[in-house]
Amino acid sequence: MHKTPQELKNEADEYLDNVKLYASHWGKALLIAGGTAFIAYKVINAVSAQKKKQYYKEVALKKQQTSLGSSKAASRIGKLIRGQLALFLVGVAKEQLSAALSKRSVNEEKVA
Repeated sequence: MHKTPQELKNEADEYLDNVKLYASHWGKALLIAGGTAFIAYKVINAVSAQKKKQYYKEVALKKQQTSLGSSKAASRIGKLIRGQLALFLVGVAKEQLSAALSKRSVNEEKVA
């Protein structure tokens, strides 16, 4: 039952070697798993960043096309005001045309 100091030292050295071996195996496994997770994170981050850039480019292009091609839909009040303004301008043009025609007919009567 009693062990000599040399036997105790040998058992302790063997136990310590086993602990070192298991720690190195677990350490390597953790480093590989951590490296794989880090690389996967970087790849996913790069891909999502590329998608975000593409998305923002598309949004900017749509905004530019919208601002160049068409304006926002006008409100009902704006449409009514524009309609009244158009009628007013047509009335003014009609008066000017009538005045010009009457002046012309007066001038033709004077000549004839």
